[in-house]
Amino acid sequence: MPMITYNLPIFFSLIIIMMGLWIFKTINQPSLASPLFPSNLSAKSNSLRLISRMTVRLLGKTVSGSGVIIGRNENQYYVLTCAHVVNADVEKKGFNILTYDNRSKKVSNQNPVIFKNLDLAIISFDSNREYPIASLSRILMPEPNIKTYTAGYPNLIYQEGEWQLTNNMGIEAYFVNQGKTTLILSTPLLNGYQLGLSNEIHQGMSGGPVLNDKLELIGVIGRTKYAGNKDFYQLSDGTYPSDNLWEEMEDASWAIPIYSILKNLIQLQQES
Repeated sequence: MPMITYNLPIFFSLIIIMMGLWIFKTINQPSLASPLFPSNLSAKSNSLRLISRMTVRLLGKTVSGSGVIIGRNENQYYVLTCAHVVNADVEKKGFNILTYDNRSKKVSNQNPVIFKNLDLAIISFDSNREYPIASLSRILMPEPNIKTYTAGYPNLIYQEGEWQLTNNMGIEAYFVNQGKTTLILSTPLLNGYQLGLSNEIHQGMSGGPVLNDKLELIGVIGRTKYAGNKDFYQLSDGTYPSDNLWEEMEDASWAIPIYSILKNLIQLQQES
């Protein structure tokens, strides 16, 4: 079980930023007219471009994962990723964040926010450049069969007839995939995984965004399909799914929903 640590200044800033973004989205219907997304969702190249610009790559000696930019405070950007990606830095050597423009930034907070009972962490980097921030969905728990996009940086790609490591490829390893929600669990898996997706995700994409057809953030990916036997699908209440449900579950990639993220932040604020 990873040790839970909190960087309180970052933590409280994120509560304000994330709740403020969600409230603003609830009151104001989001507009898709912007320099990054000038028309509608039929402009697929524009939508894919926006997704790539909010998705980052995490790379270090023992770290390889993805993340999504969720907030900004002056020149400090906040990135949501998976705790198991951050905790892979066991020697505390540090790691870098690669942005879509192929710029490498050192992680600026040495004590990341690690969420309680969720496989999530928040890290940050400093930059005076402009990067898009993911918009939170106004519907915190999506329904089955809605269109989804997942994005990130796989550790391996199939190229020229063989599998190749992508560590030296930087942002060229970027992968985006379209699918749909297939399962919404009433009781999540351990560490908060509750959204089952048809999207294909691969190792190295953990921490990447799940977006709906409005390009709003609805979750964070962290588990691939066919992760293991039934023991890998233990629910948060200690029980296991039926055999029929398990067969459906192993055929899905898994994500943590925005609902759980915001709920966790509020609970941590109340406990602090």
